[in-house]
Amino acid sequence: MYVPVKKYLISGRIFYFYLFYFLLTVFFSRYSFFWDTIQLASSHAHFFYNNNLEISLLPDSIDSGHLPAFGYFLAMAWSVFGKTLVVSHFFMLPFLFGIVYQTYRLCKYLFPGNIYLPMLVILAEPTLLAQSTMVSPDIPLMFFFVLLLNEILQQGKYLKLLAVIGLSLASMRGWMAALILFVFDIIIQFSNSKKNFRQIAQNIMLYLPGGTIAIIFLFVHFSIKGWIVYHPASPWASCFEKVDFNGYIRNIGIYIWRLIDFGRIVFWVLALVYLKKIAGLFRSDMQFRQIIVLLLLFILIFPLNILPYKQLTQHRYFLPIYFLTALSIVYFLVYIRKKALLAICILILLAGNYIPYPDTIARGWDSTLAYIPYNNLRKNIIGYLKENNIPPEEVKCWFPNTAPAYKIDLVSSDESFSSLPLDSCNYCFYSNVFNDVSDEEYNIIHKTWIPVYKMYCMGVKTGIFRNPETTGEKWSIICEK
Repeated sequence: MYVPVKKYLISGRIFYFYLFYFLLTVFFSRYSFFWDTIQLASSHAHFFYNNNLEISLLPDSIDSGHLPAFGYFLAMAWSVFGKTLVVSHFFMLPFLFGIVYQTYRLCKYLFPGNIYLPMLVILAEPTLLAQSTMVSPDIPLMFFFVLLLNEILQQGKYLKLLAVIGLSLASMRGWMAALILFVFDIIIQFSNSKKNFRQIAQNIMLYLPGGTIAIIFLFVHFSIKGWIVYHPASPWASCFEKVDFNGYIRNIGIYIWRLIDFGRIVFWVLALVYLKKIAGLFRSDMQFRQIIVLLLLFILIFPLNILPYKQLTQHRYFLPIYFLTALSIVYFLVYIRKKALLAICILILLAGNYIPYPDTIARGWDSTLAYIPYNNLRKNIIGYLKENNIPPEEVKCWFPNTAPAYKIDLVSSDESFSSLPLDSCNYCFYSNVFNDVSDEEYNIIHKTWIPVYKMYCMGVKTGIFRNPETTGEKWSIICEK
């Protein structure tokens, strides 16, 4: 019996993508919660877990305005399988597999016969890859985003309903993504001469359940608490400070930086180099035109509720835009048969994770694989403090390392580092991963405080420094590793 070996091998290559994400999850399964996942995953899940999965609104101290479905489902996983880091990371695996499969579906639809190299480019996106190593609510968001995109392009029905509900449960950015995709869907529906108004109305109805979930949550939240998104006493109130005109222009500059950061500049350079050919393809190819229209909708609309505020321009917020940017350039490169350029894009994106930045420039550490050494360096620093009987409450630290140990490491200890002003503490735990260290604090630490213990690894710096005004000459030996 003849077996088309080549076809079989090609169709089976998706297995290696699943294997990669499985091994990735195994490797990171003991990594502690990091950055915003401490709040949006661990803190939320602990609240529901400790309250026997009772459905209720979060306390104001950890309520950042999002519908906390991700934390609730993580708490359910803990209740069934145990509250461990391993369980938390493997909770993400179905969503990671889902992103792989939906990306495969998308590439199979757009690039039949040339699927896997385009998949590699899209999935090599640095922020998506970094978030894939964490217990992050942005991973379910991206799964439902790509699922909904597939259902719109391929005229799906019931999975579209599921995707919209999933985005409504993900976060407020999930709501925005669903809204933009809804507008995109309407544009496609009205451009299709074969569709009648009844079919269009039926399609619109698929978005109502997800939209209803969001509206009900906002109504209940406001009815009970009197606020939505944030309140003046919120720990995140400073992030929502309105900016003036100059601040808005600055935010636009940061937004543009986010779009080209971590190697993504390769997409925009290619777009400029091939601008004339891209314009020609846009006019002649309906599918390419649809993707570009959707990308422009996201670029123009998605940041509208972000740019007016002081500190809401984190890299991971723009994951759908990164995905669509990669998809657009990949589509064009496949069309002009430039496989070498696709391979170069992969190499540049992977290298983009390790672009060096000065310590005094804030970096999206949760959006690049460069953060990886921090987990073990942090544990070594904590071990050093214990060996030398230095209590954590005497050690100044910064976000994301000020939360109690039970939230970061899922251990029984509630020890936490001090968040008091720097001059009030005997020691400080410094790392270039801590973006909240001000320039003034940075200069004080590195010019007047005494380094006691330092550890470095692949661009991540950590160290213990002591305050000479409060500790005198107690130690003078510097240990570096």
